[in-house]
Amino acid sequence: MVIVQLLKFSQTLVLILMVASGVAAAMAGAKLFRIRDLQCSDADDSLIIDGVMVPVLGLYALMVAFTFGQALSLESTTYADILSAKIAVRDFKAMSAILPAADEQRLVPLLDSYAGQLETAIATNRLEAASPALLSNGVAMLGQVSSLDSSVKDAMNDGLSEVLSAARQLQVDSAQRIPTTVFALQSLYYIVCFLLLGYKTAEHGIYAESRTFLVILATLFAAVMFMAVNIGRPGLNAMLFDPLPK
Repeated sequence: MVIVQLLKFSQTLVLILMVASGVAAAMAGAKLFRIRDLQCSDADDSLIIDGVMVPVLGLYALMVAFTFGQALSLESTTYADILSAKIAVRDFKAMSAILPAADEQRLVPLLDSYAGQLETAIATNRLEAASPALLSNGVAMLGQVSSLDSSVKDAMNDGLSEVLSAARQLQVDSAQRIPTTVFALQSLYYIVCFLLLGYKTAEHGIYAESRTFLVILATLFAAVMFMAVNIGRPGLNAMLFDPLPK
């Protein structure tokens, strides 16, 4: 949970720390090469490091791609649930026009209050915290619908069921997030990758010339990881675009 708390504290600071950790790992790798007491020939040593780099970089790339894709999939599901919930509320409110005026005046304010609570929960990404208030308002609407005349009661019951089911599904799907341990493991591989990159550039005598490239590469890798973390964790609104429909 440390990653989540840090993200809530400062989005920019976390991104800077991620980039800095990659650059620092590359520096450490170069330093390690300089001070290492080689016990084998250069060719053998190069072969050993290359044998480690290929699987580590490949696994890291696979992990980043999978995590980012899964995070986008979860966000897409939540987006669809938001649309379904809003459409269900809109349709139910339209159905209330068939009610007698007295019944409509009792039910519509409850529905408006429910819709407002749901809208606020969506905008603030606090759907789980809003569950008790939404449930209380839903029970009140059920009480009003149960007292209606039988000629419209079934239709209104169906409409209200769609509203409550859509909101419930939204709450469930929005809580399904990628575990923090996945991001922790990904961060470890990120550090190892740049440690090896720093070692290899120093081994080839081009570390000084490659520092700008390593900073750019660390920034790109960290940006992808940061985006996946922001999409894949609850209670965060750090995206540069608004993923929620208006």
